[in-house]
Amino acid sequence: PETPGGPPAEPPAEGEEPPPPPKTDAERAAETSAADLEEAMAIERHTVRWRMKRIVENAVAHAKHLKRVEAKALVRLEEYLRDRYHQECSAVAALVEEIKCAVDEERELVNDLILDDVDFIVLEEELAIPDPPPQPPAPPVEPPARGPGVFTASQLANLAAGLSSAAISGVMTAGECARVFARCAAVLTPADPGVPPAFSVCNEGVLAALARQFAFGDSLYCEWRPLIVSLLVDMYPVVIDASVERLASAAAQLAAPALAGRAAFANARKLWFLPARANSSQVDVAAIVMRALADAFAFEPGEEGAVDVESLVLHLCASPASAEAGTRKALELAKVLAALRLVPEARRRGLRDGDVSMEPDGASGDAATDSANPNPNPKPCGGVPGPTGRFRRASSA
Repeated sequence: PETPGGPPAEPPAEGEEPPPPPKTDAERAAETSAADLEEAMAIERHTVRWRMKRIVENAVAHAKHLKRVEAKALVRLEEYLRDRYHQECSAVAALVEEIKCAVDEERELVNDLILDDVDFIVLEEELAIPDPPPQPPAPPVEPPARGPGVFTASQLANLAAGLSSAAISGVMTAGECARVFARCAAVLTPADPGVPPAFSVCNEGVLAALARQFAFGDSLYCEWRPLIVSLLVDMYPVVIDASVERLASAAAQLAAPALAGRAAFANARKLWFLPARANSSQVDVAAIVMRALADAFAFEPGEEGAVDVESLVLHLCASPASAEAGTRKALELAKVLAALRLVPEARRRGLRDGDVSMEPDGASGDAATDSANPNPNPKPCGGVPGPTGRFRRASSA
């Protein structure tokens, strides 16, 4: 057969295999594609092996880096834990020191204490213990008496109130006066003032003998107002040194409050011998004594009852020398008071009529008749002896 485009092929010799037929274009293209594919696959295998090697190298490098990071992190964590431990220990030590100081100084831990993480905080603006409620002010304290037989202001006021309620006329039997004394001496509650020890130890018989020191001669009746003045002079001996002018001035200043009643008299200007109030921790002694005098020299019951200020200043004319000296002083004062006309005439007549109509407590029969004029020649009020006479015996019972 003839080859395409050439001379015809020679026939094969006898005994030889015929040559393979020539490859067609399709076969030659297939062989070329297979070779290219093999070469491409070889390149891809090489690329994959290279990439895997790089991945392994990078993984090893990353693992080594993580090892180094881990080592550094452990070192830093150790340092952090060490510092944190020291800081917490320091905060606890500061708390312990604060508590020790409070124990040593014996004071309360009033501020709020906070152990915040590694910080010890004392909140000075916040209190762990609230402030205690304000305590009520202490009750005023009355100054002590000058001696065991001297009355305090509250004791004198209590006795004057008791005697005034028992016999506002100012006249009573010695036994009744002793019973009033005994009632005032009984201390049933802490508020009861009682009486001085020199009087509290006496029985009613001794107290009645004391009251008879102020009796009308041999009469059964006695005046208790001079007894009150006697006790007052023992409390303030400066009273006996007062001049007639001073007594008249005091009467003039107290005349209007005396007519207004006991309460107005007690709140009026204080007498010259009464002490001023030192501070708020002490009772107002002057006010208590003024109240005692208001009760003693009030000739009308109730808070609106008028106080006989003339009788009061006449009783204050006591003299330590003798009863006669006190009487002379009272007569001089009476002349001055008569000129001043401190008490209106209508009020004066009313007081006088009221005195005559009043009966001493316990009076009956002839005694009641005698009580209207218990002594035909009574001594003036200012003639009551001073501390060396009946005053002294009254306070030293």
